[in-house]
Amino acid sequence: MNISNITGKFGITRLLILSGLIVYLLMLIKSAWLCDDAYITFRTVDNFINGYGLRWNIAERVQTYTHPLWMFLISIFYFFTKEAFYTSLLISITLTLFTLYILLFRISGNSLTSLFILIPILLSKSFLDFSTSGLENPLSHFLLVIFSLVYLRGENLKNRKLILGFLTALILLNRMDFIFILITLIIPEIYKNSKKDIISFSIGFIPFVVWELFSLWYYGFPFPNTAYAKLSTGIPRLVLIKEGLYYFKESFLLDPVTLVVIFVSLFILIIKRNKKLFPIGLGIIFYLGYIVFIGGDFMAGRFLTAPFVLSLVILSFIDFRRVLIKISIIILFLITGLISLNNTIQSFKPWEQDTLSNTLTVVDERRFYYGDSNLWDTFKGIQMPKHNWVDLGRKIQRDKIKYLLTNNIGFQGYYAGPECFLLDKLGLSDPLLSKLPTQKGWRIGHYPRNIPDGYMESIVSNKILIEDKDLNFYYKKLLILTREDLFDSDRLVEIIKFNLGSYQHLLGNYITRTKNYLNK
Repeated sequence: MNISNITGKFGITRLLILSGLIVYLLMLIKSAWLCDDAYITFRTVDNFINGYGLRWNIAERVQTYTHPLWMFLISIFYFFTKEAFYTSLLISITLTLFTLYILLFRISGNSLTSLFILIPILLSKSFLDFSTSGLENPLSHFLLVIFSLVYLRGENLKNRKLILGFLTALILLNRMDFIFILITLIIPEIYKNSKKDIISFSIGFIPFVVWELFSLWYYGFPFPNTAYAKLSTGIPRLVLIKEGLYYFKESFLLDPVTLVVIFVSLFILIIKRNKKLFPIGLGIIFYLGYIVFIGGDFMAGRFLTAPFVLSLVILSFIDFRRVLIKISIIILFLITGLISLNNTIQSFKPWEQDTLSNTLTVVDERRFYYGDSNLWDTFKGIQMPKHNWVDLGRKIQRDKIKYLLTNNIGFQGYYAGPECFLLDKLGLSDPLLSKLPTQKGWRIGHYPRNIPDGYMESIVSNKILIEDKDLNFYYKKLLILTREDLFDSDRLVEIIKFNLGSYQHLLGNYITRTKNYLNK
C-alpha cells in the first residue's frame, strides 16, 4: 500500500494526528520518571498488600496519601507484580494514551480540531512531565475527559445523572480539591432538575460518601493527613497568596505553553459565549484561584495539568471558522511551545543548583529526579530508582533500624521496609506534627515542625512522655484514634470530639507557649 492509498483511506489530517500520537508516545517513554513523593503512597500500598492495613507506619493508622482511588488502582496491580517502578509507569502511560484517544477522537468535533489541539499537547512540558511521575495526575486527566464527554456529548445517555454522580465521586476520590473544578458543573446539573435526577446523581455519588465514612472510622479524620500538614501551617494567608502568584510565574518561565493554552481557552470562551462550556471555564478559574490561595506547590506545573486538559476540552468544541484567528493562535502556541520544548529537552540533563531563579521554592521536579529515577535508562540495564535516599532506605532495612527521625520519607520510607518507624519532621505521615504550625525555614510544600520535648521518646518507648501537659493530654486522646481497637465505642466518641474541635484549645495553649518561648 503506497502513501497515496493511506492518505486516501484515512485522510491526511488523521494521518498527521496518528503521527503526532506516535511521537507523543515516544516522548512519553523517553521522559517517564518517578518522584520521591510517589513512594510515600507506594509504602502504604506495600503495607496494604502485605497485610498491614492501609498504613504508612504499621504501628498507627494515618492517611499519608491524598488520592485513595490512585492508591487502590496501584494496589490492584501491585498485588501481582510486587514492585512499584514499572507498575506505576505502565499504568500512567496507558491512562495517558486513553485520555488522548478520548480527547482527540471522542470529544473533539472533527479531525481538523483534533489536529489543532494536538499542537499544545505535544508542546506542554507540564502535561508531559506529570503524565508519569507516579502521582495521581494521569488518572485525574482520564477521569476529567470521561466526565467532559458525558457532560458535553451525553445528553441522550440513559442514566446520565447517575453516571455524572459516579464520575464526580471518582474524581474527588482521586483528588478531593477538584471540587473547585466540578462545583460549577455539578450545580447546573442538579439545580431545578426533577427529584428523580437529584436522587440519581446522589446514588452515583455514594462511593465518595462511603469512603469518607470509612476514613472517619478507620483514620479518625475525613481528610488526608497531608491536607492537615500542608493547609494548617500557621503561615499568614497573604504570604501564601504571594507564594501562589510566584508559583504561576515560575511555572510560566519553565512551561509557557500550558498557561497560554489555559488563558487563551478562557478568552475564547468569553468571546464565543458558549453557555454549555461556560461552567467548565468557571471551574478552571475557581481552581486557579484555589491554587493561589493555598500558596501553589513546589513542583512547577503539577497543579496546572488538570486545568490544561479542561482547556483542551474547551478548544475542541470551538469552531474556528476564521482562518486568520486560527493561524494566529497556532503561531502563538508554536512560539511559546518552542520555549517549552527547549525546557522539556533540557529536563533530561542532570539537575544543577542554578537551574531556576529560585530553586528553593518552585522546582523542575522531573529534572531534579530524572537522572536517578527514569524509565529510559532501564533499557540500558541500569537499575532504577538509584537515588541516594534509596540506598539509605535499604541500609535502614539491612541494619534493622527501628526508629528514625527524618524529612525524606518517599524513597527512603519505601525501601526501609515496614519494620522501621519513620518520624516525619514535615508532618506528612505524622498525626500530631501535622496539627502543629511550621517553624522558620519553610518553603512551599515543605513545612518542618519543631519536635515537642518527649515526643520521640514517646514513640520509641510506646509511652506518653511529652513534657507539655496540654500536648501530652492531646496526644493521649489522639492515640485512641490512631492505635486503639477500631470497634471500641470510646474511640468512636473521641472521633466525634476531635472533629468537632473539642481538644483544639489544648493545641492552642501549647502553640501559644511555644511561640512565647521561641520569641525569648
